[in-house]
Amino acid sequence: MRVRVALLVLAVYAAWVGAFLAAGNDVRDLVGFGKTYLDNGNFNLAFNHPEVKPIRAGGYEPRSETGYDGQFAYYLAARPEHAEAFMDRALHPVAARVLALGDEDAIPWTLLLINWLAAGAGTFFLASWLQARGLSRWYALLFGLFPGIFVGVQRDLTEPLAYALVTLGLLLYDN
Repeated sequence: MRVRVALLVLAVYAAWVGAFLAAGNDVRDLVGFGKTYLDNGNFNLAFNHPEVKPIRAGGYEPRSETGYDGQFAYYLAARPEHAEAFMDRALHPVAARVLALGDEDAIPWTLLLINWLAAGAGTFFLASWLQARGLSRWYALLFGLFPGIFVGVQRDLTEPLAYALVTLGLLLYDN
């Protein structure tokens, strides 16, 4: 039964991603690249190429000047050897790099996949915890559909995975 709650959350996110991409958006839009960081010294040092081929492939141009935090997850996943130039959170980007088998073009997809699965997994873990206490597992929808989780998926942030791990820790600790 608690699987249904998690599957509902996954379906909502899958529908949103499908609509987002069907509207002509690019999966790289979710990363939140900013022109400022693409052109700064640390970035060019790490990517060693002013055109930044993986990001600007096919004429893609970032839609924002500054971008958003998801770009740092991408940078770390794409160039972990230069992590110090980009961010302080490593699990999400390292997992994305491993899942993408090091293919920089695949990293935006694996960042999205990890967060999508994290939203479902966190919901499942919380539903399991609630059900074990005799409470309605449907309360876990408050976690899975919480705007903060949605924005985390939408912008390739590290929080959906972090919160999913917190719900797993809660479940394991209490059982």
